[in-house]
Amino acid sequence: MTIKARLGITMAFLGAPLVAIGALGLFGMSRSNDAFLDTYSVQMPGAIAVSNAEMYAARERLVFDRAALLEGSNEVAATIERTRLMRSRVDGYWKDFLALPHDAEEQRLADTSQAKRLELQQLVEKGIAAISANDLHCLGRRRDSQGNAGRLQRVCAGQRSAAPAHDRLVEKRVSRMRKAASCGSAR
Repeated sequence: MTIKARLGITMAFLGAPLVAIGALGLFGMSRSNDAFLDTYSVQMPGAIAVSNAEMYAARERLVFDRAALLEGSNEVAATIERTRLMRSRVDGYWKDFLALPHDAEEQRLADTSQAKRLELQQLVEKGIAAISANDLHCLGRRRDSQGNAGRLQRVCAGQRSAAPAHDRLVEKRVSRMRKAASCGSAR
């Protein structure tokens, strides 16, 4: 065998691992890019949308409480309108979240959260109706003689029951982001 042939075989033998390592590197980078694309285009916007929806639901509740405190004043109508503005923002962020892809478990959590959210919105609407009708007894902060909770107590309880559902949904999104980030960096 000539020296030229031996050098050719040696170079081919050394070049093959270089090509294999390059191909594996490109494959790994592709998988990593896919994981980070999913994180930043699906998971993170979903977590942000749910968090914003929860934040504006809390603001809606705060503005509703303010309307209850202002009952009988000239500012009630404007305050109730702000309550509805907060509701429209909640609905907008929630629609943004629902437009993103979900797995089966996340869809179940979203359905639970949606039910709690709608329950809270119904309580706030009933409270707004009581404020508009100047029904102080119905709006009361304490239980009446039959032990029925006032509207403000029911809204507060509704918000407390909705918060864990939102928290579980956000935690699911965050755990998927962490998993995608660790898989993307490990590949």
